Amino acid sequence: YMRRDRIRDTIKSVSRDLLREDGVRMALYSFDEEIRMHSDFTNKPQQIRRAVNTIPDQSKTTHLNNALRQIAEKIGPAGDGSENDPAIALVLMTDGVESLDPNSPQIIEPEACDPLKELGWDIYIINIEYPVSETLRSPSRKGPEDIYLRENEKRIPVNLRACASNEQYFDGKFGPQLAGAIRDTFASIEQPPAQPYFVK
Repeated sequence: YMRRDRIRDTIKSVSRDLLREDGVRMALYSFDEEIRMHSDFTNKPQQIRRAVNTIPDQSKTTHLNNALRQIAEKIGPAGDGSENDPAIALVLMTDGVESLDPNSPQIIEPEACDPLKELGWDIYIINIEYPVSETLRSPSRKGPEDIYLRENEKRIPVNLRACASNEQYFDGKFGPQLAGAIRDTFASIEQPPAQPYFVK
């Protein structure tokens, strides 16, 4: 039972609970060097459950900055939270590492999320730690990517936390912790504000 399987199963479960709320719709995207829409916005949990099963098991590279830019262009600005002008909450599950070239990895900078914040989006970050620190420090890990990440691994949670809106940051290193982080994230989105609030 791998982490990706736990992610899929937990998303299926929390989407069922979240979409019980009136006015809530959910879409599902994945990304590597490009962004893929697995489900457009829907209030039907069965559609999300089917879409989760289409997320690929592996990807070649990660181009997070490009993915955030593309999804912002596809969806546009957030509304005021009224029924006809929904707010937007983005739940981003990432290891925080750009790896377009294995020999030249980069850690996401907080500024990558600024365009979405300027559009009024609420950004929730789940840090799927990569790789497990003990593995990263193994003497056998001597490639350029390993050396870079070994030197910069402590910057990853700091930058991802800064990327999130209002400290909406969650750690998900191991399977159970990851499932808990996903549930905590969606529970935060479900918290009712003082006035009617509709979320894409």
